[in-house]
Amino acid sequence: IYVIFWIFLFISNIDQLNLLVSKRNLIIPTFIIFSLGGVIIAVQRFKRYIFVVLITSFILMGFEYSYYWNKYLPFSSPNYMFPSHNFLKELQTMSKFDRVYGANSASIATNLSILWKIQNAEGYDPLYIRKYGELVKSAEEGKFSKRISRSDAIIPNTDPVDDTYGKQVLLNLLGTKYVLDKDDNMQDYWDPKDDHFINSRFELIYQNFKWKIYKNLNYIPRAAIFYDYEVIPEKKNALDKLFEEKFPYQTKLILESSPAFSAKNIPPSAATVIKYSSNYIEIKSNTKQNGLLFLSDNNYPGWRARVDGNPAKIITVNHTFRAVEVPKGKHVIVFEYIPYSFYFGAAISAISLFALEFIYQKYKKINSR
Repeated sequence: IYVIFWIFLFISNIDQLNLLVSKRNLIIPTFIIFSLGGVIIAVQRFKRYIFVVLITSFILMGFEYSYYWNKYLPFSSPNYMFPSHNFLKELQTMSKFDRVYGANSASIATNLSILWKIQNAEGYDPLYIRKYGELVKSAEEGKFSKRISRSDAIIPNTDPVDDTYGKQVLLNLLGTKYVLDKDDNMQDYWDPKDDHFINSRFELIYQNFKWKIYKNLNYIPRAAIFYDYEVIPEKKNALDKLFEEKFPYQTKLILESSPAFSAKNIPPSAATVIKYSSNYIEIKSNTKQNGLLFLSDNNYPGWRARVDGNPAKIITVNHTFRAVEVPKGKHVIVFEYIPYSFYFGAAISAISLFALEFIYQKYKKINSR
């Protein structure tokens, strides 16, 4: 194959600059492939040195990969690709664990929110779970929908003044405390635009020329203790109820099965998020009633919960979010992502290493005779 590549370079009509780059890119791979070929031929004659040959092969391949990885993995400072900005610094300081949503052209791409450690309520995710896709689509249509997208679960990007009731419910349930706005035609440094962001839902709290941050006045905190609930096992009925305008989603959760305590018609109380990362979440509660600690994250397989160090069952609420029963009093609740696949992978890796060592020792004994 490499011989064909070289022949093609010499007979094709390529300008000198591109020809030089192509030759440089082929020199090392050609050298390595012919070296490996020579090593394989040599090992047929000197079989007792097969281990040395394997090590040499790995070194050659490692050299090739390390030489070319800079073509695919940028090692420059992140600031060159994602420059810092006073607006972003303010947003990072302000938002912490609360989610952020960018309206219209102020939307934040998923890769940027990861880099800046901003809890984003939007973005492209080809691996989202089906229940979350159903929730987003049902919010868009105002009732249960089977027509979910195959590759993404993006919240409809509309002007806040045009938000449907379903979208308002979704943003509030997701704990979206801050909504961003950007106006490229901004003429003033402080312009609330009452016709764009409704006063009953939003409050302008920060502006940096064309960038603005509004506080969502109706958001539900990322973590809160709920005391009222309704059990609806069937998902169609549950989603229809959730986006029904008469349903008090701000104070009541929808469950698939009944918890150990009876529902009480009292408003939710606060819970304090102590630590929040992609694999570990720690929350403190202090209540006078038994309740459900609601966390506006998907109940994804692999998450485990503990209350004061004791294992606790994670309950699916509002179709896709997670909750844990919490007794009255002061407690520490921990969510930790420890999927069984991790243990399976570790076991397979360990078995593979032992198998390789066993084969090597056997081969060594055979050749030493």
